[in-house]
Amino acid sequence: MGEWKCPCNQVHPENVPRTFKNPAKVVVKCIQLEILNKDQSILEAGSGCLRNSFFLQEEGFDVSVVELKETVDRFKEEYDLFEKKGGKVYVHNFPLKEFDVVISTFTIETICPPKKRVEFLRNIYGCLKKDGLLISSMRGVKDVLTAGEKGKGLKCPLPGNGYLTPLKTFIRPFHVRQITVFLEQNGFRVERIFQKSEKIEPRIIELLARKIGDR
Repeated sequence: MGEWKCPCNQVHPENVPRTFKNPAKVVVKCIQLEILNKDQSILEAGSGCLRNSFFLQEEGFDVSVVELKETVDRFKEEYDLFEKKGGKVYVHNFPLKEFDVVISTFTIETICPPKKRVEFLRNIYGCLKKDGLLISSMRGVKDVLTAGEKGKGLKCPLPGNGYLTPLKTFIRPFHVRQITVFLEQNGFRVERIFQKSEKIEPRIIELLARKIGDR
């Protein structure tokens, strides 16, 4: 994934992953809609506690993961089990042009500073085969209520960059239009937003995007 640290030295990315038992809803939806199939090679970028990848593994999918060393160490037992079951673990570094699908849930909005978000997305682009798919979800502006000790959001020192949290993590929520433009600027075409109404900003943005060209 490439090591990333906020220049203000207050963000600790290893604190981001939380322990969930169930996979992200967008992963389940993509199986139900047959967007995902067992002939595809799948990489989860920012696999955290492995909730998505364990689920996919149990469903019979070919899945690998890429994650920060600090996170792999934090969930060592889970990653050892994942590898024992046949999963491949990449630490920091993305493989090139090997995968049909990349899944990344609740990761892009936790990366600080902005140039590292771009780097993360370009790494995803680079590991996808031609016309590969990105399945992703991230927190929208309606889902984020970040409070400091005095009840006010803690802004990162970098202008317009988002918020520090009491857990020393970072959050930069997106509007649908913002994430769509961001993906388009970095080689992806958004093909579907999984939401009930285009007029209402969702709390959680779930999307399907396709790699364009072959930079």
